[in-house]
Amino acid sequence: MEATQALDCLGSLTKARHRLTKAGSNILSDFMKHESAYPTRQEKMELLEAVRALSGCEEFTLDKLNTWFSRHRTLP
Repeated sequence: MEATQALDCLGSLTKARHRLTKAGSNILSDFMKHESAYPTRQEKMELLEAVRALSGCEEFTLDKLNTWFSRHRTLP
């Protein structure tokens, strides 16, 4: 019983990891495919707003958006 309580306590102290949903990834992929792999600041803010509007993506940040584009760019 004490071990379970300890795990519950640790679970509440640890930061939950928020992953981008498939729908959120689709928004970013479509933008990259049809617009640009290097969005402007204004485009980033619009993309961030669109992704945050999705259920489960409310915690998505500008840093995560920048990282997503950095990882998904392909060099010519």
